[in-house]
Amino acid sequence: MHISLRGYLLILLVMMLGIIGQWSTEPLQHLWRYPAAAVILALLYEVFYAKRAAVDFQRSLPPRAALGRKTKGILTVSNRSGLPLKLKLHQPIPSGAEGESCIYNLTVASHGTQSQPFVIFPQTLGNLHWDSIYTRVQGFFGLAWWNRKFTVPGQLSVDPDYLHHDERNIGIKKTGDYNKLRAGGGSELLFLRDYRPGDSIRAIDWKATARSGKHMVRVFTEEQHLSIVFAIDAGRTSGIHAGRLSRYHHYVNICARLAQKAVAHNDLIGLVVYAEKPLVCLPPARGNPALAKLREALMSAKPMAQESNPLAAASELRRWLRHRSLVVLLSDLDISDVSSQIINTVKLLSPKHLPLIATLEDEQIAALAAAPAERMIDPYNALAAMEISHMVRSTILSLQRLGACVVRDNADHLDDSVLRFYERLRQRHSV
Repeated sequence: MHISLRGYLLILLVMMLGIIGQWSTEPLQHLWRYPAAAVILALLYEVFYAKRAAVDFQRSLPPRAALGRKTKGILTVSNRSGLPLKLKLHQPIPSGAEGESCIYNLTVASHGTQSQPFVIFPQTLGNLHWDSIYTRVQGFFGLAWWNRKFTVPGQLSVDPDYLHHDERNIGIKKTGDYNKLRAGGGSELLFLRDYRPGDSIRAIDWKATARSGKHMVRVFTEEQHLSIVFAIDAGRTSGIHAGRLSRYHHYVNICARLAQKAVAHNDLIGLVVYAEKPLVCLPPARGNPALAKLREALMSAKPMAQESNPLAAASELRRWLRHRSLVVLLSDLDISDVSSQIINTVKLLSPKHLPLIATLEDEQIAALAAAPAERMIDPYNALAAMEISHMVRSTILSLQRLGACVVRDNADHLDDSVLRFYERLRQRHSV
């Protein structure tokens, strides 16, 4: 029970009457007892009113939600009693999500409903569970707020992120096909054009040249189908948060989105999730069944409290991959032990395969390096941050010298940067 302002004023009035009665004679001496009894009876009636208030709750949620994406829901309050109802409502945010844990003030008319929208950001894969809603119902006379707990079960299934509607057709000329134009032999003749310096002599169509009186070149279309394997670091450092999500969950979203894009291009997709040793291994396959199996594997894998060993994952990849493939390695470069192992991993994979390292840029480290010194410890923090930044730059240069591609960006833009880089690789026929 929480006394309202009106209740405190009435209690204060009773106390004042009691004080006056102590210094007065009959009949004022016991006058305070009557309002005190009235207040107590009113509070007892309010208990009965609040406990018998006919209130129903219904929580509306989408069937599924994407990891890290804003998800909207609606909580509907129904008043089945014959009197209007005022209440304060608190809905706890389930474990594994982030949102505004506020207290809502609602007034529900007699036999009416009131809706309260809410927003959450899922931070873990799997199912989020709601259980209870805590309320304070205002009494009939408005003297107090009475606590009531309602059990309103709810569940929201959280999947890895998807490509948005406006991203699905970017870079796709025809669904399932990716064609590159080149002069010379190919799978299908598209058209003839004038000879250009640098074209192969074998590409010249001599019959068309004889008819037109100038050199003509045959232009063919060549289909390109890549084999893409994702290697996700699920070791100890992958549990560090970068923004709303952990690094591991950022990597899961990048993998799921890029795999969806690759399947639209009819590319093969495979997966390795590793910590000290490979945890999940999916050889490359093509089509929507392969995408469904990859997303299911991402849902089941969890970060481990173990040191990462990308060399073990690379050894597993070399056993599968018979042809040149794009290996997308999602890991950290700001941990010295991990970065040195990634360099050795690239040495193991290249030059037969093309490694693409996607890593998160820690904005806090950059901010520490540039922050002015205000405390005794600040110069040491800045020097440590600059040392980490220097190590990351040196690692990136070493990886690029070995023939690897590196995409580094902050948590909000890394997935878009990787998608754009993949499209550029396909357009340049660089794999």
